[in-house]
Amino acid sequence: MSFSVVSIVAGIVFDRGLVPGSASAAADTLDLPEVAGTSISWHHLPQQTSGWNGYLWGKPSWLDGPRRDGTPGSAWEYNDVRVNLLCLALTHLFGRALPSVLDEHVFGPLGASGTATGSR
Repeated sequence: MSFSVVSIVAGIVFDRGLVPGSASAAADTLDLPEVAGTSISWHHLPQQTSGWNGYLWGKPSWLDGPRRDGTPGSAWEYNDVRVNLLCLALTHLFGRALPSVLDEHVFGPLGASGTATGSR
């Protein structure tokens, strides 16, 4: 799934009020060990400014570039592992696969096919 599509799903989160606000800590709305005990907010995750360091599905966050200080909001850095962290967080928040969220909230209302997401 492309980052632009993931951004649309993140927008649905805010549009539907599924989190208290973009400044709220992701750990307050998710039971994920990857964000537990961090100050990573829902603003940091889609903005790629989380500074998250760790392993996700066996891949380290530093795989795509040098390790930063890890302070959320201190720097922007595109990183595939951190995009995957955003996808994991969104999947847990919705409780289902992201392509089905796109079908319900984007493709369905448009009368469009969800073949781009592989969900139909």
